[in-house]
Amino acid sequence: MLEGAFLPRQMLNPDIAGKALWWGTSGDRPWDRNQLGWLVLHVIRERGLVIWGQDVRHEIPEVSRARCIEDLEKSYLATRERARGGDLHSVDWLLDSARQLLWLREGRLSSKSEAADWGHLHARGAWRQLLPRAKELRRNPALADSPESKRWLDSLDEPIREARDELGRELALRGTARD
Repeated sequence: MLEGAFLPRQMLNPDIAGKALWWGTSGDRPWDRNQLGWLVLHVIRERGLVIWGQDVRHEIPEVSRARCIEDLEKSYLATRERARGGDLHSVDWLLDSARQLLWLREGRLSSKSEAADWGHLHARGAWRQLLPRAKELRRNPALADSPESKRWLDSLDEPIREARDELGRELALRGTARD
């Protein structure tokens, strides 16, 4: 699965507007602001790999933990109602929740695959048992075409809600007021 944001360099700072494009399996979407969020940009800055061209990671502004938490809180509230099962992209709701929980609890940046392994062991809800399968489908998207996988993806509404609720509780415990 190849997807991602195509941003002019000045938009590496989410506070600066411009013209960008998100390209992915669901089609192209124009952006007038960077929608990746501070935590994702922080992960790219600190753990990203340059596979071709000039390394511009140093142009991504450094960000405070408080700003990342504030960004996560906004994202959590905005996506709470949209988080649903039903297609291959649904696994990202589980994987993102695990990734964000790992960062909130331990301060560690991770890939979604690393977060799935961590979350399977350390998340608190029953949703954590689904993380190995979510990781497998993300790594092998062709597996999502089987009837059994389609049924499994269709059944993710409640586990996704449970994962997002756990994230919400963690954000409430570690909100910017406590930073």
